[in-house]
Amino acid sequence: MLGLLSGCTAGVIGGHDSGHPDPTADSGTPSTDAGVLVTDAGQPTIDAGTSDAGARVDAGIPTEVMPPPLPCTKTVGTGSGQVDIQQAALSLVDDDVVCVRGGTYESINIANITASVGHRITIQNDGVVTFGGTSGGNALTRVTITGTGTGATPTANGFQFKNIAYRALQIDGTVHSLTLQYLDFENVADYTIYFGGDAQVFDGTDATALSELKVLHCRAKNFGGAFLQLTGGATGSTLTGIATGTEVAWNTLTDTPSSNYPVYLGNAFGVNVHHNVFSGLSLQLAQHNGMVFLNGDGQVHHNFFRNYLGEGIRLWPYSWGQVGRIDVFGNVFLESMKYSPVEVQAFTADVTRNAHTHFTNVRIFNNTAGNINLQTLLPNNYTMWVAGLVDTYDFEGGTVEITNNLVFNVQMQKDNNPIVNLEGAGVPTSSHNLYFATSAQAGLVDEVSVRLATGSAAIGAGVAVSGLGLDFYGAPYPSPPDVGAVAY
Repeated sequence: MLGLLSGCTAGVIGGHDSGHPDPTADSGTPSTDAGVLVTDAGQPTIDAGTSDAGARVDAGIPTEVMPPPLPCTKTVGTGSGQVDIQQAALSLVDDDVVCVRGGTYESINIANITASVGHRITIQNDGVVTFGGTSGGNALTRVTITGTGTGATPTANGFQFKNIAYRALQIDGTVHSLTLQYLDFENVADYTIYFGGDAQVFDGTDATALSELKVLHCRAKNFGGAFLQLTGGATGSTLTGIATGTEVAWNTLTDTPSSNYPVYLGNAFGVNVHHNVFSGLSLQLAQHNGMVFLNGDGQVHHNFFRNYLGEGIRLWPYSWGQVGRIDVFGNVFLESMKYSPVEVQAFTADVTRNAHTHFTNVRIFNNTAGNINLQTLLPNNYTMWVAGLVDTYDFEGGTVEITNNLVFNVQMQKDNNPIVNLEGAGVPTSSHNLYFATSAQAGLVDEVSVRLATGSAAIGAGVAVSGLGLDFYGAPYPSPPDVGAVAY
């Protein structure tokens, strides 16, 4: 079955959230929407879990190779106990490289370090370094914490956080231009990387925000809370602990049955979430999960989502200083249980908080999604969902454009538009989206690489979209572009 959906079908508005609820709660039982009759194509088998390397190969994202170590200027650690790194105690200066001796430690504390503009202070391993307790950071500016190629095996990052009863890494206080990269996390009971925020009142400048955080090339499996948790806060018209310019990229998150929000970006502006793998997540957590949750604005692109329960991307949009934008593009969503790949839901409380907060426009384009909302695999007595490519609620003045997306086999509780599931008053514009009952009808080579086969109806069927750039595998799109995340 092929449908070229040039618009979204209007339907009865179902129950939807009001105010600013717990994002883990369901948003009500949807009412019947008029739409496209969908013929199910059967139920694929869900894997029990996907290995780190396998997930990245499946996603077409190369296996990571750690960078070579920099020459050490300071060395700390005895191979056991605790490691403490502070600028005053170690007389650290610009461009210092602090090396931690290989060993098994309880924890590391990194605090009160600032490098000058144009310089950094780097902390790296010297041999495999393992931590078994909660580590901490505080007041860090222009600091890089990195695993290096001195690990014992090619698959092991130099810093490893394993079998931790609470959080792996909690960072508090003022943080600017902090990079966390090439770190391994496994069996962490609570949050993996948690930013507690501070009482700094946000005035729209990076100086009053958690600014330019980068979390890159990390691997994590079997963590209890979020892999990355940014919360921020709001009291009346005042925002505190806000994040600006956060980048989350090239991370591989796998085999985690009980995390409801692997990447939680609360009150974050100008985020860039890209080229991450999310596989085997939240499958035992029967609630409204989201692999990426964004309350703010920015870009979410070229990520691979496979074998998960919940939405791939939950967007609660708002912006600071001007009308903002969120772009969601180049993502692949496969084998999900319950909910749609993307949710868009804005709240009055965010948009009207003060004179600086505004609504945000959302564009969702050139994504591929298939085998979505596999409800027969849900736990017993778990309420089913309608689903489409996008669950839409209220937009609070913003617009939502859904363009050039390729979708197959969305299993629905009732007849429905497989592109847009209307759950609120917001009505998006939708064009040049293709839906098929099966991947074969969509003209895909297979259901993992989602490459287009010769003769696919998606080839050349799209419309030009500003900012489209390269496809999921880094290839340019033709003109007119192909529909979906992968160009022919």
